[in-house]
Amino acid sequence: MLIWITGAPGAGKTTTALKFQTRLPKSIVLDGDECRKWLTPDCDFTAAGRLKHATRLWQVAAEISAVGGAAICALVAPPPFKVDLLVLCQGRSNPLWPGTTYEPPIHPDIVIDTGDQP
Repeated sequence: MLIWITGAPGAGKTTTALKFQTRLPKSIVLDGDECRKWLTPDCDFTAAGRLKHATRLWQVAAEISAVGGAAICALVAPPPFKVDLLVLCQGRSNPLWPGTTYEPPIHPDIVIDTGDQP
């Protein structure tokens, strides 16, 4: 299973991913910020850099899913790949990195308004 959680910076993606993880056996959270440190340190925050980052994350997640695990990806980039569940976190938001834009997915499976959540 591959769950892709997206939203603007500060919208609660990682918190949501960790909640999913507590309910899914054999699952791992691939947090976009954490994965940048070891998987994609060469990727910047331009559209091309974020796509490269998302592609590498998706490749790791697809391998986890292929062996029966659940990969829960939480990152700003919209998903350009086939996933089992697409979640959009809306609400709180930190300003985007300079020179970047965020395009939310058009048809998410679930929309979570994190603006009113503790």
